[in-house]
Amino acid sequence: MASWLGYGAAWLGRRAVVGAAHTVKSITRKSWKATLRSSLDDFCESYEWIDTSDATVLVRHLVVRAGHVDALLRTVGLRVGAAGCRVRCMQFSISLGLTLDQGLFSKPWTAEIEGIELHVEAGVAPALDDDADEPSTAPPTEPSMARQSSSSTKSQRASAAEVWLPLHRAAENVQLTLRDTTVVLHGAESGTQLFGSLASLTLHTTDENWNKISSVSTIGEGKVLHKKVEFAGLHVHSIAAEARFTLGVGQCYAAGAPGPTAADPSVEQLQLPPPPPELQHPGLQPPDLNLPPPPPPPPRRLVLLADVYGDGKILKKLKDDLTGKVASDFFGDVYVLRMTLASDSVPRLRTSELSLCMQWSEELETYLISMDGGVQLSLGHTLDAVMLRELNSWSLQLLQAYSAVAPSAETQLAVERLRRAEERKLVLELQRRLSRARLDFQEYHQKASGRLAQAQQREREARLLAEDALRERDTLKAELARARAASQPSAGESQQRTSRRPFDGGYKFGDLTKSVFS
Repeated sequence: MASWLGYGAAWLGRRAVVGAAHTVKSITRKSWKATLRSSLDDFCESYEWIDTSDATVLVRHLVVRAGHVDALLRTVGLRVGAAGCRVRCMQFSISLGLTLDQGLFSKPWTAEIEGIELHVEAGVAPALDDDADEPSTAPPTEPSMARQSSSSTKSQRASAAEVWLPLHRAAENVQLTLRDTTVVLHGAESGTQLFGSLASLTLHTTDENWNKISSVSTIGEGKVLHKKVEFAGLHVHSIAAEARFTLGVGQCYAAGAPGPTAADPSVEQLQLPPPPPELQHPGLQPPDLNLPPPPPPPPRRLVLLADVYGDGKILKKLKDDLTGKVASDFFGDVYVLRMTLASDSVPRLRTSELSLCMQWSEELETYLISMDGGVQLSLGHTLDAVMLRELNSWSLQLLQAYSAVAPSAETQLAVERLRRAEERKLVLELQRRLSRARLDFQEYHQKASGRLAQAQQREREARLLAEDALRERDTLKAELARARAASQPSAGESQQRTSRRPFDGGYKFGDLTKSVFS
């Protein structure tokens, strides 16, 4: 009976787990697509939604809102160009696996993005008009108070929805794939463009040996995650119209500019007298000064980088105090990137492992970037005047764009002081740890020296005891030898004992034999 009850309890437990998994999966199927569509509505102007399965969604022809991208580009002095930001296609696949040891989302999600095209320009986009969002100084009315209460309730519900550790674990273990990414920077001069393209990029979570895992990595306070990124097909080239000049009548005008006309004063001043009648021919026509401008020259393409590939190993340390909110817990306290680059085209490039460290600073509210060790670089390329001019031109434009949003000298000095204070704090902490390690080593050395001295004393005592035992053994051997020598009979006594006649002193075994054969 007890065994049947045990089997029944186990069966009920399995059914309960299966039922809970089915319930969670059904709820997730209904909710995750709605959440994704809501996010796409906020960030995109238009897109095409295609349902392929319960766990997979395909989105095509996305047009990203410029305001969200401008918020990111504003920090470097750039803005979204007229062509905007478009994505050809995106495919999301989630796993609804539920296991007893890992819980919900026990398998990694996948995101494949193809055909990102972003056009940027130098300059900062104007800030959005936030006057409507500013709070009014007038006392709030009942409807406004109701709206505020409703928004507060919504924010509380949003915060409560974010407190879901499985979602954070799924976000940390997403397997990302990018294909055919292009960024175009439009220069200040008309027709100048800087193209940057990346053929492929993959990002996935690994184990401690940097091997790709098919399951998800656990999440915890202060835990270190291992990720690996691989990319290939990095190209950078510039396009600009060549400065082709055409010789006009009395002046030079650039290609594409309007040519001289008869009404031009310079043309009137340079009019030639007609030739004499004897040199005139019926088929010879006077030159026409109102010639159209020559066609624009074809754009010139200059390759700066080609076929660069590499990989990077990322160590990410999560925060020591996780709050359960994905938006805040996703960014770690420390990032360590170990990257290598190589190219067999332009330029011929090989680098050793470059190690960069980013650590969050609470005082500065930013990441402090440091470089661990050095890097060995092997570079082979021929630089000509045209390439140097292009590099200098684009570098100057980027620096000028950043100077418009760069902090002032006072702000930079204050930030530098805080940075130095942060570095000094790190150095003092390192010195404190080294001092503690030195004291621990000295204490350990003293204890080890004491134990060594005790061992050496015991070894000396054992050696003395062994020497005493050897001396006592030698003494005993000598005494035994003297005792054996003293117990041996003399030569006369031994001869008298051997000349005994038969039957002397009684019968002895062998006497009869000796008497018969003697």
